[in-house]
Amino acid sequence: MPLYEYVLRQPGRTDEHLITEVDSHRVGDTVEIRNRRWIVVAVEQSSDPNVAERKLLEPLEVEL
Repeated sequence: MPLYEYVLRQPGRTDEHLITEVDSHRVGDTVEIRNRRWIVVAVEQSSDPNVAERKLLEPLEVEL
């Protein structure tokens, strides 16, 4: 079963990488991860041969 990498990008913080078997999200989709809404901003190939795709996510709302 292929794996997918979700990269959570937040201003001023190091990117967080999550690996999952779920592949149901495309650019523009919103996702809830750890009680926070994220938007998929890009999908790209991964350099890791065990990962089918990388999905880049950014926070949907600004954290206060």
